[in-house]
Amino acid sequence: MSDNRKYSILFLCARPIGTVEKSICASALVDLDWQELIVLAKQQGMMSLLYGHLKYHELLDAIPDFAQEALHRFFILNVARNERLQKLLLQVLAILKSAKIDVTPIKGLILAKELYGDIAWRTMEDLDFLVPLPDMLSAREELLKNGFIDSLDIRDSDIEQYINAGWDLSFLHQDSGMLVQIGAGISPRYMGFNKFGPELFTDQREIILSDTPVATLSPEAQFILLSIHGTKHYWNRVAWLSDLGALLCRYPDLDLVRIERLSRDMGIWRMILISFYLNNILLGTELPSTIEVALTQDSHARKLAERMAVRVSMFEPLTSRQYRHFYIMTLDRLMARMRYLVDLTFSPTFNDWKVISLPHHLRALYYVIRPFRMVCSWFTRQKARRSL
Repeated sequence: MSDNRKYSILFLCARPIGTVEKSICASALVDLDWQELIVLAKQQGMMSLLYGHLKYHELLDAIPDFAQEALHRFFILNVARNERLQKLLLQVLAILKSAKIDVTPIKGLILAKELYGDIAWRTMEDLDFLVPLPDMLSAREELLKNGFIDSLDIRDSDIEQYINAGWDLSFLHQDSGMLVQIGAGISPRYMGFNKFGPELFTDQREIILSDTPVATLSPEAQFILLSIHGTKHYWNRVAWLSDLGALLCRYPDLDLVRIERLSRDMGIWRMILISFYLNNILLGTELPSTIEVALTQDSHARKLAERMAVRVSMFEPLTSRQYRHFYIMTLDRLMARMRYLVDLTFSPTFNDWKVISLPHHLRALYYVIRPFRMVCSWFTRQKARRSL
């Protein structure tokens, strides 16, 4: 079996269940190495969707018994886990709302319910929530009082600086061991673009989880969030492309004018164009005419998406240098690119806080320590390469 076969079946299954013809699915199953495919599907968060497509087209009997058993067992366990996550999500909402803290669940479970129609069809590792920046410390205190453990191991004196740098707070639920993350934004400050405006947080809609109304972001805000998240990680999981495609399928009448206005304000319009085009190349999602026109006006966005599609389709990783060059080119403005490089060089990260713990009155030294650690790391890597 060529590598392309096991990759192509995952991209087929990244499309919404029921949108791929049975004959195409059946032909893609011929002579597959199912052991390799199962491993790859787990890595890419695609086990449930692979199972869903095969079940929908009644093709489970066409695959080896061990693969059928592995898919079915994973599906059952994933449903049970997602039900526990759903219960925990509602618990977190109740805790924070009782403390008069605005909180909005995002990604994972919300996408599973809203875009796929059932929490069974998506694999999730944690829960993510947005909380206004002024309420982050209060939210942390409430969770610590209600059965959650701070998993970051950062001193209390550094927490405020850590939050202001745009990093998420992470907690483990004592009873279930599940991870909960809260953040005031969607990316650390060093990513270079402007923060979400309040409009994106206030324009919300409700979905129903376990008979409970839950407020979440508008489809336009979700598209921007998914585009940033996928770009930040170079779209290295097929499941993230599937989320974007499912959103476009679920909301074919997205307000593209609003998406363009908001993303231009943030300086990431090119990133949005790349996300549209990448989904078109890899999943066959139809491009809106306004996006086609915008892509003809930004040839760099088109070329970046085409190069990325080749790498993503073959699951080829990038070096750190290649990734930084790619990411810089997705930002609209020269000043944003410069800010990304400056912040990347000087803004302290979680590892900086972990390695060296400074007293409160010396916190400014983190901005000196950061570039020093980067230089030391570079020399260490060069030495390791020469020794090979």
